[in-house]
Amino acid sequence: MENLLKEVCRISEKYINRELLSGEYYNIFQVIDMTSNETGVHSAFIADLLNPKGRHRMGDVFLKLFLEMDIFKDMNFESANAIVEREKYIGEVTDETGGRIDIHIMDSSGKCIIIENKIYASDQDNQIRRYYNYAESLKTEYRLIYLSLFGDVHDEDKTTGNDKNKKQLVQGVNYHILSYEKDILQWLEKCRSKDEVSGRPMIREAINHYINLVKYLTNQTMHSEMKKELEQLILGNNEYIRNISTLKKAIELSEISL
Repeated sequence: MENLLKEVCRISEKYINRELLSGEYYNIFQVIDMTSNETGVHSAFIADLLNPKGRHRMGDVFLKLFLEMDIFKDMNFESANAIVEREKYIGEVTDETGGRIDIHIMDSSGKCIIIENKIYASDQDNQIRRYYNYAESLKTEYRLIYLSLFGDVHDEDKTTGNDKNKKQLVQGVNYHILSYEKDILQWLEKCRSKDEVSGRPMIREAINHYINLVKYLTNQTMHSEMKKELEQLILGNNEYIRNISTLKKAIELSEISL
């Protein structure tokens, strides 16, 4: 038990020091209580990075990195003069069409990228189907993307409107899934690593804060890493496992004494 407590203290101290050195504990989005605002924070930040005319004034450098993802590899999307719109209105909502697209990107040849951005909000009726029908009406090449924290569709049948009377919309064919946990985080880290960004500290730190927020929302913070290391410590030693109930009682008694 003494050895276990020493190891727990060592691991805890390590992550406390790392957090202090990195400043991970401070994130502007958490300070202003805007961690899960899909439209005002997440779509806004991502859309501006993707926009060749965004406030970063770095042209299409971030959009090019985004287009390196596998789902765009055969698209030949022209990034330089792409037009990026948020909350693009595509008509009155019906069962088959209409609504507002979170992020809409179109190149000079008419090719289109449509992103439905989900943090915690529930799916709307026929939402992906409505956007699919809109994309099909453009008569051009497109990618329809459902973006969520962990790459899962919250309510697939509801948002696709799949039933026996309609064409079935298939993931990976009619629409694609991206996650904040992996895809967006990897893209942001590539954005931060660009040579052009290193000389622009305001942009670099803004991306850093947003990376920090994505890690927080997808349980990839240092606190989460510490929990994993503690689990591995205990589960990797049969003696610790056998005595875990004794340790728990000792902690409870210590708390009462305090």
